[in-house]
Amino acid sequence: MNARIEAYKAGETIIHQINFLLAVEDDQATPSITTSRYAIAFPAVPAKQACDFSSLQDPMWVPTPVCDGAGPMPDFESRPQTHNLGNCGIYRDTLPGAALRGNSHTVIMALQFNDNAASSGTRQWIFNLGQETTAANHWLWSPGSAIQFGRWNGAQIHSPNQAPDQAQILATVYDGGGVYDHLVQGCVWGQNIVKHTGKTVEQCIQICDAMAECVAFEFGVAYGGGSGNYHAGDCQPQRSTNHANCNGADWNLDLYVKPGGGSYKLYVDGALVATKAIDLDIQTGNMQIGDKGGFSSESDIRGCVRGVDVYRRGLSSAEIADASTRLLESSCGFTAHHDGIPDGVVVSGAGSKKWNGCYDRSEAGGSVLGYILGGTNSEYPGFGCLSLHNDVKLNDATLEECKQACNARDTCKSVDFYEGRTGHTCSLSDSSFADVGTTTSTSDCRFYEKKGGGNYKHRAHTGTIYQYEGTWRIAVSGQYTSYQAPTIRSSVVPTSGWVAGLDSRTPDGLGDAPAPDLVAVFS
Repeated sequence: MNARIEAYKAGETIIHQINFLLAVEDDQATPSITTSRYAIAFPAVPAKQACDFSSLQDPMWVPTPVCDGAGPMPDFESRPQTHNLGNCGIYRDTLPGAALRGNSHTVIMALQFNDNAASSGTRQWIFNLGQETTAANHWLWSPGSAIQFGRWNGAQIHSPNQAPDQAQILATVYDGGGVYDHLVQGCVWGQNIVKHTGKTVEQCIQICDAMAECVAFEFGVAYGGGSGNYHAGDCQPQRSTNHANCNGADWNLDLYVKPGGGSYKLYVDGALVATKAIDLDIQTGNMQIGDKGGFSSESDIRGCVRGVDVYRRGLSSAEIADASTRLLESSCGFTAHHDGIPDGVVVSGAGSKKWNGCYDRSEAGGSVLGYILGGTNSEYPGFGCLSLHNDVKLNDATLEECKQACNARDTCKSVDFYEGRTGHTCSLSDSSFADVGTTTSTSDCRFYEKKGGGNYKHRAHTGTIYQYEGTWRIAVSGQYTSYQAPTIRSSVVPTSGWVAGLDSRTPDGLGDAPAPDLVAVFS
């Protein structure tokens, strides 16, 4: 587009000069040339949508296909926003579809504890899935004493007792014990519950899973036997697995035995911390999310929940890591600004867990990148360009468009803008006045320098991410820094290059290695 505009302007200029030589025009100076007919307004590109990989989880695919980088997609996403609670809350929700019963599943929660959560003497209800009684999947925490992750009124994980402390992501994976054991031409004597007709094996599995007394089922197969009245597709749940002296070929039956006891794993911030043999029987879709329910003497979670993802299968450790990152990044709910600057920052993996979490862009402290006429040149006369450091040139850009282009370029530090010109009106520079030390005397040029790279405030406490004297820091401003990015020079918050241990003022336990990972989020 720009090349066509420049060609058009060149042609119009030549025509005007020829007309002047032919005495058709009185003034040799070429007038302003209107190029609007060649200007194209490019629409904003919408945000990339997440791909739906749910079809890959169909039971027909054995083994389940895994796409590199695709990551698992939850079967249900629960968010406080849908309950008018903002980005973080305590609430109830309902898992749609059939009750999980003893089937494999994964629950991942993004949460935010208050600073005093670990010192509370009252047991906190973090989560409960299912009925509010025996065999549900519940997560409880008595700080300094024990955790209770697992079966309500049954086997539970009790340690490490401070596992939830300052966690951003908690996850449990329940493996219901594997697949049904298929006994070809097997059957059971006299333990029938009820017969269903016209079913598939998968449908019969669902029927048996939904029945607490069902431990196996007979399934009709056309073997040509003459006993009984069973046909292909018959589904008959059983109260017993004893198949001794029962010939399924005679009855046109196979036997499927329900898997045995399950296993239960607890993950904190994507890392496995405990495993235990546990059996669950989740009979409803009720979800208490940070809610203590009817236990008035106990406590809701000391904090709030940003979201819960439920998967109707057990995820692997690698999938837990991917799914935890996905939930952490998507559940902060940052306010969109649409100005090329990150709307928020997600910090994870810090050795001192206090610093992990969501950081909102703060309007205080220059978080929206501004520009200073003359930059740090205290003797700037109000005009002039930065000398000889034009890294990118733009044509027919307005001052606002020039600044936005600089915002979108990570290395850009300043702009030169030519007032009243057409054609080349804007230059982006990866240098500042401090880098160059001089400006020109060009009368129609204005030199603007980016001011500070912005502040991001932790959502749960006073920690901030900010730039001071060219170095980005994670800190309590004015007191100490926990992590710094000393080798990164950037006008926007860097996502790499962070290190620990550079500030002698940092209290013990508040700047421990490893340094964190940062993700800049554009909402």
